[in-house]
Amino acid sequence: MDKQVRPFGMRDKIGYMFGDFGNDFTFILSSAFMLKFYTDVMGIGAGVVGMLMMAARFLDAFTDITMGQIVDRSKPGKDGKFRPWIRRKIPFRCRTQKRIYKA
Repeated sequence: MDKQVRPFGMRDKIGYMFGDFGNDFTFILSSAFMLKFYTDVMGIGAGVVGMLMMAARFLDAFTDITMGQIVDRSKPGKDGKFRPWIRRKIPFRCRTQKRIYKA
């Protein structure tokens, strides 16, 4: 039984566009909030906050590539390659969120 796969068309491109737009919108919204908070509430200069955010993006670029290589080289289990890594990080994520929102 040979199943035909339809070509990647405009409908698919629009679907990916809306997904990317939603991701970028939440990132821009959170970045704007953080900039406003750091400058107005914490009293840090806008240039310093911008440099911190830029440094975070550069660090994120390298850690994303590194984690992608780690996942690609791991052996797939019954849950795949990526889900075990997510499960390992859940306790750290919960502790971090508790500490952030407790402050």
